[in-house]
Amino acid sequence: MPLTDIFTIKSWANPKMDDSRDEEIERLIDAAGAWVKRVADWEADEAAYTLNLDGRDAIGPGRNILLVPAKYRPVTHATTPVTVTEDGSALVVGTGYDTSDDVTLIGADDGNARLELVKRSSPWSNGYQNVAVGLTAGYADADETPDDLKQLVTEVAVMMFRSPGWLGKATKSTRGGTLTFEKDLTPLSATLLTRLIEGIV
Repeated sequence: MPLTDIFTIKSWANPKMDDSRDEEIERLIDAAGAWVKRVADWEADEAAYTLNLDGRDAIGPGRNILLVPAKYRPVTHATTPVTVTEDGSALVVGTGYDTSDDVTLIGADDGNARLELVKRSSPWSNGYQNVAVGLTAGYADADETPDDLKQLVTEVAVMMFRSPGWLGKATKSTRGGTLTFEKDLTPLSATLLTRLIEGIV
């Protein structure tokens, strides 16, 4: 799924460009989006997932909070229900503070935080992969992509358009710990990519 679009790339690279290079630009968009997702270890494309989490990893004073891995966001729980099963037993999941809910969902619907599964009345059981979570995460299309993420992917695509060797250099240096992309990208995009890599967006 492309995280940006041809028009945006053209407006950055060359607004007067004709349609003859649209196919090339589409390939660059796909490659740029794939690079961002790979470097950040992030499942950005909308899809349904079933995750097995460890109850023993629960945090908080009452061990009642489980964090869904950062690679799964945003979680579109407003339109697609999240299901949670603990030790084989289905739990009632809600997004508010209804006292009849077993689990309350906090965050991640806007892509800016990890989804928290907050158990209301007791700690999560201390088990290994004993909490099964069904959810839908990611962006359905470029229209849903936040502006800052779209700008990041656009900048990477434009760098590839202007310098085909940029992607290999950036990938190598990122994994090696020297973030040379910081001097090529705008400060906001470099910061966003760093935060995506660290899983703290």
